[in-house]
Amino acid sequence: MQLLTLSHVSLHDANKAILSDINLAFDASTIHCIVGIHGSGKSALAQIISGNIRPTSGSILLQSRTISRMSPIQARRFGIEHIPQSTASFDNLKVYEFFFLVKLNSPFLEQSPTASKQASRVGSFLSDHGVDINPTCFMRDLSPSAKLYVNILKSVFLKPKIIILDEVFERLVPGLHHPIRVLLQHAKSEGVLIIVLTHRIDQIYGFSDKITILKDGKTLLTEEAANIDKMSLVHLTYTQMSQEDTAALHNEEFTTLLKYNEAITNSLPFSLIIVDEKLKVKFINENARKFLCIRKADYYNTDFASMLVKRNRHLAVLVSENLQRNEESRIYDIPVYSSKAKRQTNLTIYPMRDGWNTIGFFVIIEDVTEQEQMRNRIALSDKLSSIGLLAAGVAHEINNPLAIMLNYVQSIKLTSHDKRLAPKITLLEDQIDYIKTIVSNLITLSDGIVSQEEVGINELILNMINFIRFHSKNQNVLIVFRQCKRETRVNANKNEIKQVLLNLFKNSFESMPKGGKICIETTRVDKQGVPHARIRFRDTGIGMKHDRIRDIFSPFYSTKGADGAHLGLGLSISYAIISKYGGEITVDTAVKQGCQFEILLPCVCESQPLTIDG
Repeated sequence: MQLLTLSHVSLHDANKAILSDINLAFDASTIHCIVGIHGSGKSALAQIISGNIRPTSGSILLQSRTISRMSPIQARRFGIEHIPQSTASFDNLKVYEFFFLVKLNSPFLEQSPTASKQASRVGSFLSDHGVDINPTCFMRDLSPSAKLYVNILKSVFLKPKIIILDEVFERLVPGLHHPIRVLLQHAKSEGVLIIVLTHRIDQIYGFSDKITILKDGKTLLTEEAANIDKMSLVHLTYTQMSQEDTAALHNEEFTTLLKYNEAITNSLPFSLIIVDEKLKVKFINENARKFLCIRKADYYNTDFASMLVKRNRHLAVLVSENLQRNEESRIYDIPVYSSKAKRQTNLTIYPMRDGWNTIGFFVIIEDVTEQEQMRNRIALSDKLSSIGLLAAGVAHEINNPLAIMLNYVQSIKLTSHDKRLAPKITLLEDQIDYIKTIVSNLITLSDGIVSQEEVGINELILNMINFIRFHSKNQNVLIVFRQCKRETRVNANKNEIKQVLLNLFKNSFESMPKGGKICIETTRVDKQGVPHARIRFRDTGIGMKHDRIRDIFSPFYSTKGADGAHLGLGLSISYAIISKYGGEITVDTAVKQGCQFEILLPCVCESQPLTIDG
């Protein structure tokens, strides 16, 4: 049933056309949304229907009655409730008084209830709609969003025929959107016509029954909501179109192209966020939602910082600081905590301009964790290769004079009868052996060819634990080994893998001078279709700061002081050994929380099934 009809309605102001020849029909029991950008004439249309503005020409038909000049009193008596963008202040009224302020079309007009009955009826109404607001509190005690909610509730309470909401979703906190939609749907079921004026397509799509697009004071389209897709609605509302474009609205190729654009935006391999100059969010792609763990579905116009988890609030600070420059900004090496734990990112802020005007900012967050790890591995490999080349070039030249020196020292030791020289000669022997050990370690960093064999990881670790068990007992260190259910074998040199494990044990013992615990775990995992043996080696030692992890495998890097006993070669040699067999060794550590090393080595090919892990 047609409840309201606008016929050839126009509005001019100072020779400027605000509305031009508007012809619209509104049905009862309908949510009719009028969509348009700011300045399209939506609010002027609402003012005409509610009687606050008289049109320059045209007429209004309310059911079977034609009204050329609607007044606010006529509109109220007919049952038109208008909720404008700016509501008059009623701060000195109590909530129930605000409900009964206007009773021209109220069923309570004849009864003139007392204040207590008014409060009781309003309280019951609020309770029935699940609203926890005391009807006797003052309007001034409510938040702006709550005041607007009360205004909408009051309009429904008066049992109108038409409710006009002018950009109300823009001014409501997101948590109230759903209850207001439910309230309006209930009013619609009782025969009320709901007219929603908005520029927010995302708020009305899927909520409205009929949609009218208003642009430059003219209606472009009025259609059943089910007959117009969202992408075409966006295009019509926000882009300049010719008459030929309008006629081709439902062109299948164009609609498909718009859907491609949306799909591309959401499939970008980086996180894209669009904000305005006040850091209010306008758009978030799917990659950003997942990467930043944003679970909030209704993000539009929400403050960017409030959407982020606490550990990522520094992103909002960085963006805010760079918005003032109004130019492209790039910030590197920014830590971000995502569902994948701590990640390393690069941040790009780029202004979005409409001509000379800046209308927003692109915020692009690119996860570069893997790239940085690869870059660090390449840099470390270059260092190790350089050391290896140096070692290979000079090892022979060093070993020859060392052998001669050792022969002379041993000869003196055998022929000398001076007992005072004996300890000095022994010290010289020890130091020469120490130099030979250093040279041997450096040679390990080169790409030397060594014999390989099938090594059982579990068996090797058990032998190592038995070997150092007495020492660990004296150091008050408990060793716990959780081994894979079946033996995992790799192709490697057994002695070199032992050397890696001994280096890890040695570092752990030194990090726990007062005792502690070492946990070792072996598992079989699948990495890019290749079975690997994984060794996790964790201690409860003093750990180290994250900013030192980058250098931990570098040659001659040590956190134990330069006392001559710690050359910083143990982990470098371990890295070189594991890399030589196509494996990886990584570390995760925190101060006072110990270290965890993880080693991955390709397994010997077997026909047995794999357990997919990590």
